Amino acid sequence: MIFEVVFETVLPVVGRFLFYVFVELIFYGLCYAVGFGFIKIVTLGKYPKQFKSEDEIEPEKPYAIMSLGMLILIVVFLILLNL
Repeated sequence: MIFEVVFETVLPVVGRFLFYVFVELIFYGLCYAVGFGFIKIVTLGKYPKQFKSEDEIEPEKPYAIMSLGMLILIVVFLILLNL
């Protein structure tokens, strides 16, 4: 009985919180920062013009920057693992 209450009420809330932390901190925070820095270095500072906070980011534009940042982090991680 108590396990049913825990599984039906507590675990979904904990799962949503952990998903939010993962998406917000890792994907938006870390991947965007890494992608932004890489693009800034490759384009010699011409694109993107300024680092934007999460509230200022246009909904459709940051995904390329975040995806590039995630790709760079994966490549670095694999290099560190010597694969």
